[in-house]
Amino acid sequence: MPRIPRGEFAGYCSPKPAVLAEDAAQRSSHSLPRWDQGGGRWCGISLPTGAGFVRVSAQREIDDLTMAERSKKSRERAHLEAFTRAYSTFPSGAIRETEEPDFVVQTSAGAVGLEVREFHWDEKPQGGSSLRAQEAIQQRVVKGAAALYECTGSPPVDVSLAWSPHHSLMGRRATELQALVADLVAQNCPAVGGWVNVQYPDGPWRCLPAEILRVRIARLDESMRNHWNFQRADFERTISPDRLQGIIDQKNTKLPTYRGKCCEVWLLIVLDGLYPSSFADLNADALQHEFKTGFDRLFFFRNFDGSYAQLRRGNR
Repeated sequence: MPRIPRGEFAGYCSPKPAVLAEDAAQRSSHSLPRWDQGGGRWCGISLPTGAGFVRVSAQREIDDLTMAERSKKSRERAHLEAFTRAYSTFPSGAIRETEEPDFVVQTSAGAVGLEVREFHWDEKPQGGSSLRAQEAIQQRVVKGAAALYECTGSPPVDVSLAWSPHHSLMGRRATELQALVADLVAQNCPAVGGWVNVQYPDGPWRCLPAEILRVRIARLDESMRNHWNFQRADFERTISPDRLQGIIDQKNTKLPTYRGKCCEVWLLIVLDGLYPSSFADLNADALQHEFKTGFDRLFFFRNFDGSYAQLRRGNR
């Protein structure tokens, strides 16, 4: 897997993390710490700065963009399968997709139900995660722009894009941006071995849409294939026991339904960790806290590095 180039980080959620991340990258060694996921196509780092840790993610291949566009059930299945590889004593048996709970494993001792819940730090009880919604739209723009560019017959390029933190994308504008970005790349395609940086005050920066901070276009050699990617940085939040208890409480209300189908029920809270909306981690108190629940087991799973914590349960 190619390493993230030094100095190639751009902010997504706020300009300050972007500056901190780039500064930290420039002061770090060439061997940056990293995590990878999905056959080495995802990569990222956590960088220490004077103001705390900034996490940076880079999406390296256009194929990876389809992950966010999978159905909710497909994402849950992918997270559960990753957890089964990490948790060595996961029940043996075929995993069957259901509703309420999300999955059931039929074991010799009976049915074990598994409810999968993805965590986003900005989510609202009734409104979901607005940040995750924006991330999905941004991914669709990059994927669509890459497809339009390839239709022009232009030479293969490596495109790196950074989004502005100050503009929200809507559906219609996202469609317009696909064409604008594809045209911008086609009009500024460098010669073999060269690159063009479209960013204020470099290159034809006036062509940049307001929603985009920078587009870097590189043409390595004639045999390369198209690579379109984007990088994002944000501070890593901490997850308190109260925040987790709120999520558990939402699922506690459905336990009677789960119990009617299964003899044992587990709750798996997933931190994907590959998007700014999931740049977070448990604080020390959460690891020691006893959560009020009727679930037989509680797990907090970090998908980006395959680690997990079995949370403590107290009486409801």
